Amino acid sequence: RSRRRLQEAAVVAAARRERLERRAEGGDGGGDLDGNGIFGTRDGVGIAIGDLVPGDRIPGDDDPMDAGDSGDGDIPGEDENDDEGDEDLEEEIKRYLPPGGSNRRASAHKRRHFRLHPKGVGVVCIDPNGIEPGTYVQDYLGELYTPWRWYERQDAIKKRDPGKELPDFFNITLERPGDDAAGVDVLFVEAAHRCTFASRLSHSCNPNVQTVVLAVNGRLTIAQYTTRRVEPGEELCWNYACVTESEKEYRAAICLCSSTKCKGAFLDYAGSSSFTAVMSQRHNFLDRNAVLVRACSEGVTDSDRTNLSHAGIKSAALCMSEGVGELLTRKNDDDDASKNDDDKKSKQVECPTWLVKWAALTLEYIQMEKSLLPAALMEKPLDGITYDLGFAEATAAGVFATRVTNLVVTLDKIKYVMRQPGQCREPFLKTLTLDETIDHLVAGPHGIFKRAVSAMGSSGASPVALGMKGSPARAVLERLKKKLGEVSDASSRPTTVKQAREILVWASGLLKPLAGDHQALADVLWLYANTESWTSPAPYGGFTSEPVRLTALPKDREWNASGKKNAKKAKETSGGPVDDVLTDLNDDLDGPLDAPLDGPLDGPL
Repeated sequence: RSRRRLQEAAVVAAARRERLERRAEGGDGGGDLDGNGIFGTRDGVGIAIGDLVPGDRIPGDDDPMDAGDSGDGDIPGEDENDDEGDEDLEEEIKRYLPPGGSNRRASAHKRRHFRLHPKGVGVVCIDPNGIEPGTYVQDYLGELYTPWRWYERQDAIKKRDPGKELPDFFNITLERPGDDAAGVDVLFVEAAHRCTFASRLSHSCNPNVQTVVLAVNGRLTIAQYTTRRVEPGEELCWNYACVTESEKEYRAAICLCSSTKCKGAFLDYAGSSSFTAVMSQRHNFLDRNAVLVRACSEGVTDSDRTNLSHAGIKSAALCMSEGVGELLTRKNDDDDASKNDDDKKSKQVECPTWLVKWAALTLEYIQMEKSLLPAALMEKPLDGITYDLGFAEATAAGVFATRVTNLVVTLDKIKYVMRQPGQCREPFLKTLTLDETIDHLVAGPHGIFKRAVSAMGSSGASPVALGMKGSPARAVLERLKKKLGEVSDASSRPTTVKQAREILVWASGLLKPLAGDHQALADVLWLYANTESWTSPAPYGGFTSEPVRLTALPKDREWNASGKKNAKKAKETSGGPVDDVLTDLNDDLDGPLDAPLDGPLDGPL
């Protein structure tokens, strides 16, 4: 072990020396202290590159093992004095260790990771030849979850750790490309437990690695490739490209990549101007409700289907199981690695018409936003950023891709609800009939007009609400009560929606001249009188999903020795089921961590 540490330290030292020599040959003094060939210091005195020896300090190029606590990364269970017998080897190792106290020198060679100040543990290139652009790094592997189950897990984790500022960022989305015959679909890859080192690369706003979705022998996988040359000793990083809807998470996600292109945070915020510049004006709360009303009352056109197909929204997103409910859980979640046989054989049918129409109408807005967003971003600096045309168009394309992914994820959640046994599949909103609308506005037991008169009458307990006997407010109340009595009689009941609206407008006009709360009631009645569509929600039933079982994240193999104690503690603190979290733990830890999960990814997800 000690000899291996010596070899690693020697490789890093040689790579550092070679990099400095290349800088000196470049002729621009890049990397030296004063542009005159001074590259390091010894006892506070500058020295030239030719005079450097192990242990000399090089500004901005610290030894990777000279950052952090000496105990953070020690191999558990090892004796601090394991290697005292090999004194010659120990002295040779010390030549490659940074200056410092004896405790640091005694334990630094036992570390298993490169510590990168101030971010923590990262992945560093130790190949003395570096890594060329376009080089395959690793597959990003892990446990697979459908979107609805993934978000159930996230809710469970937040309930278990309510004080946690940021979640663990070991996950990534596996997206089926839109030009696939089945179109876009999404799975979440959880790399916290079963993984490769690809999930441990740090974020950078100026990365040297990117992820690419590839099809290999009919299966989709996420691979990482270098985008430029990576020098020896340089950290491998990629852009997480993650968006959060939580402002608290966004503000806590401080980026420490130290790049000149650093955005200050390794998360994007869904409430930032790039996501809201158009939405706040063209797709606000009322617009979204109008889209839902239209979806439940209009049919799907050929134009809708063509538009969805061009955006990659095809059968994978628009079809669902015809049979009973489907409860998909994963091996490390509920000890079940894939869908059960019945679910695999269930017939796929197109989603209800209203849901397909809703997807088409929502996509119309997403496409409109993409065309309008560049101009909105360039109109004035937003969030401290000044956009040119190229940057604005690239931002708009990124927002568009995020919106499409979110649309597919939302469809998956809705389909999960609709797959439940006995679940209603009627349009989510049902338009009220003529009689139902009149009852709702005026004549019904819970009609708007009746409730308004009741609310005004009950305000008499306040000395300033209705005033003394004979006051204008009390006179208006008497006129409203008289009218309520008339419309409650079947013979005087309104026969059209227009007549019902006119009663609300008349009442609003009586209340408007009054002060205070009466004026607010007048505005509310006017709003109801001018509402165009009235709907009622369909009777969708609630249900309870299978329990989410959260497995503790083992740091070392020794975790298994105390696993039962930790599991008992987790059960006491989480309040949720953690049964069987230790099942086959030895197999999980001792087996290969980069083995692909079973189940083809080229069929319906």
